[in-house]
Amino acid sequence: MFFIVGTIIILNNYNENTRLLYFITVNVIIKVPFILLIWQKNIKTIDIAFTLIFITTYMIYITLLEEDIVSIYKDLLNNIIDNTKGREINIYKLFKLIK
Repeated sequence: MFFIVGTIIILNNYNENTRLLYFITVNVIIKVPFILLIWQKNIKTIDIAFTLIFITTYMIYITLLEEDIVSIYKDLLNNIIDNTKGREINIYKLFKLIK
């Protein structure tokens, strides 16, 4: 869901510093293989439990860093829209090294 909403926000604020291609590439590389892995599988109780534990752990981690999830994702989108603002995702640093 974040990917779709994020893409719409990025397209509405598109400028010469926007890294839309990176955003789409990273999201496809990260998400498509996992979607293909679970496409025809039934979701079990253990899957739901793992997801809830993972989300809870992530929220505790963010709280310990004294951050909030909304500001994190706003900063990430701001960096994609204009690479001189917001916080940079580490995988973008990897793309810079590959260039």
